[in-house]
Amino acid sequence: MRKTPLLPLVYLVVALFVLIGCSAPEGAPGAARYATTSEAGSGDISLSKAASEAAGEAAPSSASAPQDAVPPNLMANRQIIRRGSVTVRVKDIASSEKKVNALVATLGGYVENSSSTGLNTNYANVQTTVRVPVAKFDQLLDSMPQFGVVTERSINSEDVTTQIFDLDARLRMLRIKEERMITLLKREARIKEIIELEGSLANLRTEIEQLDASKRNLTGAASYSTLTVTLTQDAVVSAKKSEEQGWARQTWGRAVESSMGLMRSLGALAIYLAVFAPFWVPALLIGYWLVKRVKAKPKA
Repeated sequence: MRKTPLLPLVYLVVALFVLIGCSAPEGAPGAARYATTSEAGSGDISLSKAASEAAGEAAPSSASAPQDAVPPNLMANRQIIRRGSVTVRVKDIASSEKKVNALVATLGGYVENSSSTGLNTNYANVQTTVRVPVAKFDQLLDSMPQFGVVTERSINSEDVTTQIFDLDARLRMLRIKEERMITLLKREARIKEIIELEGSLANLRTEIEQLDASKRNLTGAASYSTLTVTLTQDAVVSAKKSEEQGWARQTWGRAVESSMGLMRSLGALAIYLAVFAPFWVPALLIGYWLVKRVKAKPKA
């Protein structure tokens, strides 16, 4: 009986085991051990990459919220900025200014700024910017005729409900991003990564502060309406002062008026002469030539 060699059989069995190991699924124990070994040999993952991934998760949610996404209850309580300006002609500008300021204080408002010109002349002008609660804005406007004659008036409105909602959504997402970066900063031990994270965190907090300030400005403008009140005064000439003017001043005034009349008359004459020059200049020259010719004739 012929004996079969054992060495070729051993080679065949080993080759089968190798083929089976290479074709094993990823979840197999051998693959898991290989993945663990590879991860252990790959080194530490950069923290800046982890921070940027955390930022990327929050970025899509921080996009501007469309108007359709605003909750109905928020749209029912719309935030509207109202501004206006009014010009009133008054008899006594000083007392009228005090009355306007008193009315603003009664309505729960305040004077934001005020400026005046020509207070020592007959053409005084005072411009005051006041702010009152939005619910009192119409009442303030309707009260202006009691101070004098309203000569100009304008009102405009701006709906900022969607803008405030959008700022709220962006601030929420940025604060979530801030918390994630703080968590990463607490876990990191490498100096380089700590410095990078602190710089990114500082920039993020600056952005949060800017958005928060914008939101406060919009909310404040919607809560308190702004009205610019301009008070003007008609020129008043005192009769007593006119009577006290001396005769010399009156005479001087009449003389100046007469001289101005004479200058106007001379100017008008010069204009007429220039316009009609094509007619009278040739006639004058012809007349001069005839006179000269007659004088040149010898006497018989």
